[in-house]
Amino acid sequence: MKHIINENFIIRVASIETSQFQDLENFESEFYQLEKKQIILEENIRKIIFSTDKLLFELINKLSDDFSKKQIINLKRRLKRKKQINLEAVLPIVLDQRIIKKLQLYQEAFIKRKKLEEKKKACFLISDAEFKKIMNIYLLNEENLNKSISISSFAFLTELQKATKMQFKNLSNKKKNDLTITLYKYLIRAAFKTSPFSFFCLQGIAKIQNSKLPQEKKSINLIKEKF
Repeated sequence: MKHIINENFIIRVASIETSQFQDLENFESEFYQLEKKQIILEENIRKIIFSTDKLLFELINKLSDDFSKKQIINLKRRLKRKKQINLEAVLPIVLDQRIIKKLQLYQEAFIKRKKLEEKKKACFLISDAEFKKIMNIYLLNEENLNKSISISSFAFLTELQKATKMQFKNLSNKKKNDLTITLYKYLIRAAFKTSPFSFFCLQGIAKIQNSKLPQEKKSINLIKEKF
């Protein structure tokens, strides 16, 4: 069998430098901390689902009972949709300890995510000091962020630009807070989550090449960019 080695790989870079959030790191912002935790948790859930899905596919091919197959297929669907699962119902069918362990990890992560979302609802009031810090980050990255947000939600971008032009005057506290929360989420996503979506994550193609350094020291040289 002939093996083809592909030296090219995809590189992803967040569109906002995390250092711009330094003030918020030092600032006691509960919403900011919870949003960051949720991004990390969502990525962990995604990895669990991906690895579990492969094992469940192998299990389906081994099962001969149609009812058991349907149960596992339904389980796969619920996982892909990030829905709550009934672990007790599938335990008699899933005898593979690797799958059971992953399903337990998923269930634990699912419960953590639910608790995080409940905590976020309780701290949805943004202070004036925090608002100023958020707007500073937005204005520093306004051109690229507007391009990104326009693809995600043109209606929100229109509202945001109108409010910014008016310096958020003549807005109710609730409306100002709602706009700020949505902007907050976009900013955190652009800085801490590098999955491809709009222009929140910059993506390019890179190539691994040997340098003139000793064998144990390799250098990665970008040869082509598609940003």
